[in-house]
Amino acid sequence: MAHIVSHASNKIHCCDDSTLLVPGNSDVNAKMEFTHIQDWAKHNSMIINLGKTKEIIFYNPRVIPNYTPPPIFGIEQASSAKLLGVYI
Repeated sequence: MAHIVSHASNKIHCCDDSTLLVPGNSDVNAKMEFTHIQDWAKHNSMIINLGKTKEIIFYNPRVIPNYTPPPIFGIEQASSAKLLGVYI
């Protein structure tokens, strides 16, 4: 990112269409990973728009899971979402 010459100017950081994938066999859960991303964003003067953030849990359709984790606080748990113009 370019540096601003004047201290009176403002920097605006923008990130769009980020994706976080956390496999089921990971040593951390999605909530821990998302908290880490929120901390990183705050440290870098960025804001995550929770209103546009979705959580989708993928699983093998032949094996319905016995347990579905609760949604991450403030994030909608959806069955599909549009990602880079494609519905998944």
